[in-house]
Amino acid sequence: MGLASIASIEFSKMTYYRSQLEIAMDILELICGQRNGILPTHIMHRCNLSYGDLKRHLTALLLRSYIGKEDKLYVPTESGYEIMHHWRIVKDGIMKEIQIARSRGIENR
Repeated sequence: MGLASIASIEFSKMTYYRSQLEIAMDILELICGQRNGILPTHIMHRCNLSYGDLKRHLTALLLRSYIGKEDKLYVPTESGYEIMHHWRIVKDGIMKEIQIARSRGIENR
């Protein structure tokens, strides 16, 4: 299964597929927004993932210590907050560049 076949969302007039990085960061962003923790089923539904994909991404985030697990809840770690901070800076910069390109009439082909 390729990166582009994991999850798609409607974006303008074309279908946009999230990369593995975007999926992992969506999960981390959701967990960081829940200081008291979040259940895996809530993550799965809010991030639109299958159970297998969810487990794979949660395992990767746990191994890198970006999240922790307390009982049944997934919680953010300081490393997770730090990564999320840097991710938002990069994401905001990219979105600004896209807006500038669109305002100049440059389309993504």
